[in-house]
Amino acid sequence: MSSRAMLRSRIPFKSPHNPMSLRHSLFLLLVLVGLLLLGSIGHTDIVDSDGTIRTSMVRVLVDPELYSGKRVRIHGYFVKEFEATALFLTKEHAATADFQSPIWVQIGRTNKLFREVRAGYADVAGAIYSSTNGVGHLGMYPVGIKDIVLLSNTTK
Repeated sequence: MSSRAMLRSRIPFKSPHNPMSLRHSLFLLLVLVGLLLLGSIGHTDIVDSDGTIRTSMVRVLVDPELYSGKRVRIHGYFVKEFEATALFLTKEHAATADFQSPIWVQIGRTNKLFREVRAGYADVAGAIYSSTNGVGHLGMYPVGIKDIVLLSNTTK
């Protein structure tokens, strides 16, 4: 007898109509659904009492129309340079001048919030806007945030 035949003879055949395997399959399905639901917890937006939406930069970049005109609070690496005032995903994104994923921060240099914040990780709150031609300096940024009400340094 071949090794394949011996192996088949030792493994009992389970029909898909076997009630035990059906219960087992339903149990596994419920476990997977539960894990998916648990995995989505914490990945949703939080709305503060003043209506500000706390969300991630990634969510804003992926769906700017969803947040357009709404006040949001996001976190990232803030850079304040001439014609490059933006919030990047990370310090590394800023260092490599990755202009596909930053959010332009439209704030005047005379603004008190701008003068008090330094380059580094920061929280920013304001209204999201976008344009098919891009925003910010030379339209290089996919999304912008304006009417800034919060700009403060944080730890990473």
